[in-house]
Amino acid sequence: MPKTPEEAVPGTSQPERERNFLLAFWPFFRPYRRKIAGWFLIYGVYFLGGILTPIAVKFYFDSFLPSRQMHRIWVFAGMYLIYAFALHVFYFFGVRGTVRLIESVVADLRLAVYEKLHRLTIRFFDKTLSGEIVNRVTNDTRQLLNLVGGELVNVSLQICLGVVSLVILIVWNTRLAAVVLVFLPVYVWVFRRFRPEVRRAARQWRKGEDYLWGNWGEKLKGMALIQAFVKEKSEGLKHHKYGHSALDRWYRMAMLGTQMGILSGATSGISNHLAYSLGCLLVVEGQLNLGELLSLTAMIGYIIGPVQGVFNLVGTWQQSAVSSDRILKILEEVEEVRQTEGRLKRVGKLKGEIRFDHVSFEYEKDTPVLSDISCLIGEGRKAALVGHTGSGKSTMMHLLLGFYRPQRGTILIDGVPTTEIDPRDLRRNIGVVPQDVVLFRDSVRANVAYGKPDAAEADIWKVLEAAQIDDYVKGLPKGLDTRLGGDDGVNPSEGEAQRLSVARALLTDPSVVVLDEATASLDSEEEGRLQQAIGELLKGRTAIIIAHRLSTLTQCDLVVVLERGKLLEQGNPAELLKKPDGVYAGLYRAYYAAGVIRRG
Repeated sequence: MPKTPEEAVPGTSQPERERNFLLAFWPFFRPYRRKIAGWFLIYGVYFLGGILTPIAVKFYFDSFLPSRQMHRIWVFAGMYLIYAFALHVFYFFGVRGTVRLIESVVADLRLAVYEKLHRLTIRFFDKTLSGEIVNRVTNDTRQLLNLVGGELVNVSLQICLGVVSLVILIVWNTRLAAVVLVFLPVYVWVFRRFRPEVRRAARQWRKGEDYLWGNWGEKLKGMALIQAFVKEKSEGLKHHKYGHSALDRWYRMAMLGTQMGILSGATSGISNHLAYSLGCLLVVEGQLNLGELLSLTAMIGYIIGPVQGVFNLVGTWQQSAVSSDRILKILEEVEEVRQTEGRLKRVGKLKGEIRFDHVSFEYEKDTPVLSDISCLIGEGRKAALVGHTGSGKSTMMHLLLGFYRPQRGTILIDGVPTTEIDPRDLRRNIGVVPQDVVLFRDSVRANVAYGKPDAAEADIWKVLEAAQIDDYVKGLPKGLDTRLGGDDGVNPSEGEAQRLSVARALLTDPSVVVLDEATASLDSEEEGRLQQAIGELLKGRTAIIIAHRLSTLTQCDLVVVLERGKLLEQGNPAELLKKPDGVYAGLYRAYYAAGVIRRG
């Protein structure tokens, strides 16, 4: 496989990519070029060996039958059977090698796309549905490789066979050859007339497939919400709409291919009929033997067959061209590290002082999400971001983690702009405990040691104990090796999952910890246990807590109050409470009145 996926990208425009897509993907075939050469040799022997069949027919009818020498006929028949068997043995090994080769290239291509996806910015995933990505990685790669490994090779070799047959036909009988050649402009016209429409239809069909797969992925992820609101029927109708839209687009593409096939087939029928009629006339006039007629008409079939094959290939070719462009769009996406390649600093352990210096950011132009945010979180200090949903709290964390870059202002850690630090090093210093914990379908050990796969077992148990989750793990059937999720695994509760997430963050020993509303949906008992675990996680580390519950902020050194992307006030919680007209004081009173915060 290519050393990097970008080796496969020519960096050209969409029309050029679609025209030259086979060249673009050659790096994925290059490691198998010797096998490909042998593959073409085997298929070449099979197809070109077929040219002997019409020649054998000529000898059979013009030499053996008139002589009535039965022993020669039987010898000839035996030799032909051996020859035909050998050809099909060649074909068997060619097919077997083709299947293995194509599956290897498919695996390499999918791996390249998968690795590329891991290096893309979060913006790409925010604007692209997961179902659409899955559709490209699975169906588009398969469509592309099916073309190369199936129809394209057969048609290419048939064309070679057709060219050889045409040369033989011209040498044997120019009049029959002229009948075939006179119809070639008609084939060219049909091809040029339908090819652009088939390509447009293929592009629209693939777009409809994206909508369909995107809807699948989105709705499967939100199945609990769909059932909670009893929306199964309406979602089914919506999926029915997407499915029929994709089907209509496919039908249009199929009908264009059918129309093209009918016109080319009618042309071939007329050409064959005229050639056969002329041949019969030449036999009656004594200018052609019966064996020669049968042999030449077989040659005509070898010429017309590849032409029909090209027309049958047009639909698949256009679909593959569109699929290749969709794959190349992923491979051409600018990688996160390469956006600032050449001026990134590699850093080790950071101290953890964080400064937002007049930071402004917008996901879409003229729609600000953060406006002129400035705050300082000292080394080892704990800060809380407070505000209603949509105030910009999570966006600040995305900027800190380097998922996005601010349009204005600078975020510094230990005095160094985060945009100048290699994002991998930056994130190794930041431990994240999100509200919606992601636990992979793997063992407890693999999940906890995800950020440090070489961690010793003793270290894993140490962080599990610190996160108040060691007793739970010890009670599992296989302990650390128990599989999480799926039909054959265990499913921890939300609180248990949160504490496993805390243990995962602890194991990497981060300089900075981000708690993204980590206790917003837990009951009091679970929150208490989690707070003890978090207390261990925060010891000696800079911490940023995003929470709606003010009960989680009592130990913070700094509170930053946000509203619609603007910083309204900041300071020590106790000091902010002394401001009777302050925003934080108002939120505190509202929570207290609702019984969220209890005295003492």
